[in-house]
Amino acid sequence: MRRYSGYQAAIVKAPIVLTAMLGLIGVGGCQRPPGNLSDPADFKTAVHALKTDLTKVRHDLKRELRKVHRGATGHRGEPPCYNLRNNVNFVALKTIRNFVQGTVKADRNNVQTDINRIRQDRTDFQKDLADFLNDGVSRPAGARHAIEQITGRIILARSTANQLIRAINRVVREAYGRGNGLAAHGCIGDGPGSQMPQVALVT
Repeated sequence: MRRYSGYQAAIVKAPIVLTAMLGLIGVGGCQRPPGNLSDPADFKTAVHALKTDLTKVRHDLKRELRKVHRGATGHRGEPPCYNLRNNVNFVALKTIRNFVQGTVKADRNNVQTDINRIRQDRTDFQKDLADFLNDGVSRPAGARHAIEQITGRIILARSTANQLIRAINRVVREAYGRGNGLAAHGCIGDGPGSQMPQVALVT
């Protein structure tokens, strides 16, 4: 960063830092900040996507359980293990697994990206404030509160997202477990097999 001396430095840097400060204070008030600053309100959209994902995988699990209830073979006259291979496994491996590996992981990554951005915005803002103070300008009113608000939004978004991710992982674990449990009764090797890696938590 280019350095100036005395009053000139304060004049040159004040508009830049004030813009960043007002942007983050706007964030703390749930308003869209100017420029490229991240908006914690975006967390709500990203986390809502995970809520929708959880609703879907729970619905798919109910579908699988209805098929499990028919037994490994299924309806009378069908070949042995037919229902397990063609219906139960289809829901577990095609519907649930593919959805989680694609959509859920993408939604999880969106939350992580939003958190990383706002963390960087907070860090940049704090650096600008330090430069501001070094140039002899008093800390702007509301700056500390804005940083606290941003930190609180980050903590809440991460916590909520991870609760949803854990719930989704539990649904996947149950979906595989039900299929493999059905296979244990005369259809060894025909279940969904080893569970795919769990969706990683947000950090």
